[in-house]
Amino acid sequence: MSVFYDPAVALLDHVNISNGYNTVGTFRFTTATCFLSKPIPTEGTWREETTDKNTFLRISAKPTANFKGQAVITYNRLNLGDYLHFRPEATLPAHAPETVHDLIPNFLFYFGIYLREDEVHDDPLSLVEGAGDVTIRMKEDALIFYGEITIPVIPGGANINILATKKELDGLNYPVDNPLTEVSALLYCYPLDLSEHRDSILPIEEGIISDTDATTLADIIKLVDIATNKDSWNSDPEALTWSLQGATVIHNGLNNISMPTNQKYKYVMALDLREGVTMPSGRFYLHYNDPFDPDAVDQ
Repeated sequence: MSVFYDPAVALLDHVNISNGYNTVGTFRFTTATCFLSKPIPTEGTWREETTDKNTFLRISAKPTANFKGQAVITYNRLNLGDYLHFRPEATLPAHAPETVHDLIPNFLFYFGIYLREDEVHDDPLSLVEGAGDVTIRMKEDALIFYGEITIPVIPGGANINILATKKELDGLNYPVDNPLTEVSALLYCYPLDLSEHRDSILPIEEGIISDTDATTLADIIKLVDIATNKDSWNSDPEALTWSLQGATVIHNGLNNISMPTNQKYKYVMALDLREGVTMPSGRFYLHYNDPFDPDAVDQ
């Protein structure tokens, strides 16, 4: 619970405590059983001579309450500006606010003070790049607070409920549409090391692969593949699975972090199988390094 909570509830809780009705299960005044009138400053009224409190209002029983009648109570409303005595260096982070009402959720989150929109003037803001001094002004009939507070607003403090507007996600996706029936080319080829065949792979140009290069590449992958499908690689134009014939080389050269690749390799070939080849599914990334040279510093 915040330090200050809903004004009507807070005020009635204060009445209950003051009258000894503060035990759960005993008689209590609540918003379900009581009407609260608008608060009136005692200053300038005859009550000013009879009390040292700054506010009075009337509590009336609702028709459904198990009591009846009404009573006038006097109490001290709090000056909102006094908060700065407790936190003189206070700043209020807020995400792209346009009016004072946009600041109310942040005021509760950072300062523990509950302000009702109907009790606060909704003044427009004039911030520069999300920063600037803002004055929050209470309306005259606010129950708990009166006055105003001027406080620096700084960028930040975005409520996650505002930023994450879509909370029902489509779900995390496997690299293939159906992991129960399909083989992911991305995951299947991730551990394959084609470095010993760098001189045969690096010259292959981007675009639709030639029949000769398709056969060469299929034979190379068979040599390094240790999975059960290693003998399935082919360059058959009629084959609809594991065929490199007609594939498109998207990239063949230096590896970079923009691709979902194994960063321990210097080179990568990215290619898509021709339309109609259904397995493996998705884009291939074939990794390779320069041949090991014990005298070279940069491998």
